[in-house]
Amino acid sequence: MHSEDNKHKHYEKSITKEYLLRALLFTLIASALAAAVMIAAFKPVCSVVHKAEAALSMTVRDLEISGNDEIVPIEKKYPCAKIAQLVCEDKGINVPVYYGSNRVSLGSGVGLSSKHSCFGNDDITVIGGYDEACFAALKLVKAGDTITVNTANSKIIYRISNVVYDSKSSPSFEREGNQLILYSMFSDFSEHADECFYAVAEKMSEEAVDNE
Repeated sequence: MHSEDNKHKHYEKSITKEYLLRALLFTLIASALAAAVMIAAFKPVCSVVHKAEAALSMTVRDLEISGNDEIVPIEKKYPCAKIAQLVCEDKGINVPVYYGSNRVSLGSGVGLSSKHSCFGNDDITVIGGYDEACFAALKLVKAGDTITVNTANSKIIYRISNVVYDSKSSPSFEREGNQLILYSMFSDFSEHADECFYAVAEKMSEEAVDNE
């Protein structure tokens, strides 16, 4: 009787082990098949993304900031080129200005809009940045403060004439030629999420600088 009980228990253990092994084997096979399906689906997706990137212009594709810290002459500008250094000493602003307002430029400094002029030519110059980053101190500037822009071959002085929180998409303040418009953008969690802080400056002087 005792011998039969032992045989029965041994048989139950064998059945349990076999069941566990089969379950484990099934799980491994299912995982391998799922991984193979994901890899097979991922390859064409990557191909489509790479083709799309190749078709996009350099102003839309991911760009890189050059490791060279030299200021590029404006006439030789290209997307994300450093074209100036913007300074307001009284407010602790000293930031590089890159050509083009995109996430790469704004992640490393501030960006000059390619839709407008580069410091003159009877058109406004528009430079933007993140309030949480390089333009954190912009909201501290006031009318009368001086802004200095150092390019590769000139030093331009502006004076702030107006500061205002206004619409992000359609600001209502007046804009005219040769003005420098600085603006800072806020996060979606800010009380100014739908606004920008704008500082409008008038051009006071410009002098040639020989950096060679």
